[in-house]
Amino acid sequence: MKQFKWFCFMALVAVWTSCGSAKKTVVEDPGLKALLGDKDYAMLSASDKYEIAEYFTRRGNMERARAVYEDIITQNPGVIGIKYKLAQLYLQMDTVTFPVKNDKGHVEWVVKSGKELGESVIEEIQQQDPTFLPVYSDLMIINMERQDTGKVRQIYQTARQMDQGFNQGDYRVGYLTIFDLTNANRFQEGQTTVRKAKKMFYELYDAYKQLGNIQKVQGMDTLAYASYKKAFKIRTESADLFDAYYEMADVCYELYRKRNVEKYKEEALEYACQSLQFFPGYQPSVALLKSLAGLGTNENGKGIDTTALKAVEEYCRGIKATGKTTGALEQSVIPKSLFGSMIAESMQNDSEEKSSGNYTK
Repeated sequence: MKQFKWFCFMALVAVWTSCGSAKKTVVEDPGLKALLGDKDYAMLSASDKYEIAEYFTRRGNMERARAVYEDIITQNPGVIGIKYKLAQLYLQMDTVTFPVKNDKGHVEWVVKSGKELGESVIEEIQQQDPTFLPVYSDLMIINMERQDTGKVRQIYQTARQMDQGFNQGDYRVGYLTIFDLTNANRFQEGQTTVRKAKKMFYELYDAYKQLGNIQKVQGMDTLAYASYKKAFKIRTESADLFDAYYEMADVCYELYRKRNVEKYKEEALEYACQSLQFFPGYQPSVALLKSLAGLGTNENGKGIDTTALKAVEEYCRGIKATGKTTGALEQSVIPKSLFGSMIAESMQNDSEEKSSGNYTK
């Protein structure tokens, strides 16, 4: 019944209405049931929720993915990789609807402009972590729309100093296009060209990352190691580095275990720590560090204990594998999600109904 309540709420978020006819379809989704297992949603870690949101994304259920992403950000406002995914979703929407509670505790719905919210999130990310490269192409496009050549120049120069990828191909062509005063459509063409660069560089990065994933699953660790290395060289649109860094850390761990070469152990620890830079508390990386570096124990066997997490954070600071940790932000322009609290209320109501004898499936 707990799973049913949660799946039903997911359908509610997707269509902004009651679960209705969507109940059966959502509940019988075998892939999602396999991901959730016998866990309650409230007990899931942020990394578990990320896997569920990514599942919805692969299925094309973007509203459901958005609901889970927003829940992650409400609890972890510093996770810029998730925040960036939300910004991309908002930018594609005319309006975004959020449930909020009024002074009487009743749920009301507020509507925001998708474009304005998406742009605000992009700007927040850039202020939060100026080294997060994917926002720079978005900032170029935003300011091309505003026809602010001075701002575009400043953004582009900053970006190319951090990564020479911005000095290549359609990034550079799009940038130069807006300065062609003979072209009446220069700002529109500049945006189109930069969007092409975004798509190409993301697909190239993702292709190497996915190739590494396949090779890793097949036990070809040396080839996977090389593929991930190639992916890391294409960083301009690599929004999910926390996941890629973890996969690389896991490959290095396997190479260390099989070959007993200290270099691979050191790299495994460093990549796992780098993963945490972009997703503080990312459970797979914490678990790897906990195991490989012998940091803390988990007495109840569920989740990750806070003592071990603190030990991991201290360890990563000690080896200087991370720069600025992005998890310190306490709030975001993204409205706080009621997702978790509404699920908790649903569970409580279900428990009360069951206790009173009025329980029905």
